[in-house]
Amino acid sequence: METRKPYPGIGHALLLLLLQFCLVLGLYLLTGIAAAVSGLALDEKSPLLTLMDVLAYGIVLYVGFRQARTPFRTVFAFTSFPVALLLPLIPLVIGTGIVASEVDNLTRWLFPVPQIITDFFGDLLRPDLLSLIAVAVIAPANEELLFRGLILGGFLGRYPLRTAVLGSAAIFALFHLNPYQFFTAFVAGIILAWLFIHTRSLWPCIAAHSLFNAQAWAVANLVDLGVPGYDPVNPASTVVDFQPLWFDALGIALFAAGVLLVRRIAPQNRPAEAAAR
Repeated sequence: METRKPYPGIGHALLLLLLQFCLVLGLYLLTGIAAAVSGLALDEKSPLLTLMDVLAYGIVLYVGFRQARTPFRTVFAFTSFPVALLLPLIPLVIGTGIVASEVDNLTRWLFPVPQIITDFFGDLLRPDLLSLIAVAVIAPANEELLFRGLILGGFLGRYPLRTAVLGSAAIFALFHLNPYQFFTAFVAGIILAWLFIHTRSLWPCIAAHSLFNAQAWAVANLVDLGVPGYDPVNPASTVVDFQPLWFDALGIALFAAGVLLVRRIAPQNRPAEAAAR
C-alpha cells in the first residue's frame, strides 16, 4: 500500500493561494454590494475589509488542515520556545530591513515604481491604528499560519530541506504579487522558515514577522533617522537615494549578530533534524 505524501506539495500550495485570492475578491465584492444596498459608506480603510481578509484566511486554513489529515498541533505548531529568543529577533529584523531597503533602492533605480504601487503602499502603511493592527498583528498571524505552519510544514515532510525552505519562501514572495517586494519577501520567507526549523514553533515566526511589518510602518509614520535612502519594505517614494556604506555595513552586522544569537539560544533543533510531518 502506497504511503500518502504529506500535504501540501508545491502544486497544492499554489492552489491554496489561488483559493485565497478568489475568496478575498469574492468577499470584497459581496461586502461592497451589501454596503451599497444598505447605504453604508465603504472604502479601502473599512474594518469590514480587514474582517473579510481574516475570513478568507480562515477558510483556506480550514481547507488545508482538512486535506493534511494531520493533528492540529502538528500542522499549527504553537509549542514552547526559549523566551530569550525574542531578543535577537530585534537585531535580526532591523539588519534585514536595512539590507532590504538598499536592495529596494537599487531595484527602484533600475525600474522606476509605477504610480499604482506607490498608491498601494501609501494606503497600506497609512498613519492610523487600524493600519498598524492590520500590518503588525493580523497579517503576521494569518500569513505565518498559512506559510510556515501549513505550507512549510508539508514541504518539510515532502522535500529535501533546502527545497522546502526555498520553495516556501518563493511562494511567500509570489503571494505578495509585487515585484518590488519580491526580494524582501523571499529573504524574509527564508529567515522565518529558518526560525521555524530551529524552534519548531510558530510563535517566534509570528513575532519576527510582526517586527518586520511594524518596522516598515514605524519608519513610514513615526521614526525619521535622517539616513538617506532608508525606507524598509515601503517603495512608496519615487525619489531614489542610496544609503551610506556605513549604514549598509551596520545592517549586515546586525543581521549576522541576530543569526548567531538565535543559533546560540536555540541549538536544540538543527536544520538537518527538522522532523517530517
